[in-house]
Amino acid sequence: MDNSARTTLNAFKVAVDHATAIGPLGFRLRAIAVRPGPLEKLPRLLVAADAHLISQRPEFSSIVLPSKVYGCIASRKPILFVGPTSSDVHALCRDADLPAYEHVEVGDIDGFAAVLARLAQRKQSRPFSLPSCTGLPPSG
Repeated sequence: MDNSARTTLNAFKVAVDHATAIGPLGFRLRAIAVRPGPLEKLPRLLVAADAHLISQRPEFSSIVLPSKVYGCIASRKPILFVGPTSSDVHALCRDADLPAYEHVEVGDIDGFAAVLARLAQRKQSRPFSLPSCTGLPPSG
């Protein structure tokens, strides 16, 4: 695999630590730790990543729906969900007709690494295109 390509994964800090701890997988992974910021910058952030990571502990699957789910789906970028299939996150992403949706159960490190490799391979064989977004503020 060509290591010159880099796959950028949008995730929160804890998920970034886990993603980068997987080790060398034959491709370069750049995980971006997202911090809360101004809402007007959200559209740019969502389309900048090659894929989005959403994680959820099983004990929260029927209690919490991460708000980033809707923005990630709207970005039309591939999503990797680490969590239970009983979660609304899984149902929303599965049914969203995304270019790629991957699911991994919590604790499945080998499955997680395999999905990251597939996303990187997908990027190399078919670079992601930016979705058409309206209403983005000018850059700068």
